[in-house]
Amino acid sequence: MKIIVPVDGSVYSNNAVSFITHRTSLIGKNPTIVLVNVQPHLPARALGLASPETLQIFYKEEFDKTLGSAREILQKAGMKYEEVTLVGNPADMIAQEAEKRNADLIVMGSHGHTAMEGLLFGSVTNGVLAQTKTPVLMLRGQEVPHVDHLKVGVAVDGSEFSTKAVKYMLTHRALFGQEAEYEVISAVYDEPNMFMMPAPGLSLMGLTKEKLQLLQQEKFAIATEPTKPLFEEAGVKAKEVLLIGNPGEEIGQYAARTGLDVLVLGSHGYGRFMSAVMGSTAMRIAHASNVPLLIVRN
Repeated sequence: MKIIVPVDGSVYSNNAVSFITHRTSLIGKNPTIVLVNVQPHLPARALGLASPETLQIFYKEEFDKTLGSAREILQKAGMKYEEVTLVGNPADMIAQEAEKRNADLIVMGSHGHTAMEGLLFGSVTNGVLAQTKTPVLMLRGQEVPHVDHLKVGVAVDGSEFSTKAVKYMLTHRALFGQEAEYEVISAVYDEPNMFMMPAPGLSLMGLTKEKLQLLQQEKFAIATEPTKPLFEEAGVKAKEVLLIGNPGEEIGQYAARTGLDVLVLGSHGYGRFMSAVMGSTAMRIAHASNVPLLIVRN
């Protein structure tokens, strides 16, 4: 497994490195770990005054200072790693490096969440998400899981996006530990008009509580059915969780309430705005919980 870990010297990126060192099952498969540090260009005035030799010394000192703690964490764990040092726009360079290396995963440390989309993950994380189709694991906040066997939830809705997320999760089970616990989570709305549009002359007033529950179960079955053969083929048992209400809000709150270590989400293509990148449901989930998110793009 090829893993890109962007490093900026912060506690968040150090936690991302630390998370990797605690993945015992993954380490046993000798993953390729690549630390990537990107320094921004100096202002044009400074570039004009400094000689090439001076710039080289400056950037080397900045690279060493920024990578120092990440190197120490990996060396202490006895893990091999590579380093890539670049100058330019961090989000652009990280996305390009992931594509060039055909990486399997980008692991990023990011601050928590706020009410503003632009500050939800931080500008670099947002920029990487907007430019790459490599799956991105975002470890949000300062606390990250340090046990090998994780409690993993995957949100499904019956779409090709969630099916792809399940496939990725099962293919890379070493990331979550040999004794990881898996939950397949889907939420359905609790209002009748979210299930169907009444035909002309047909009223939903006669929809009983029992019939509504049956409809909810049917919607849940449609959402989970495509993933069942995947789990069976992998020999993995998964708990099924039905939630009632707005999917984004309910899934995010459930993840926080039950102590999930990672929540896996499938998402459509990519674009410049977060709502386009992740989709409205994923954005709601991100707002509702600080649980680490593994975004698998289509």
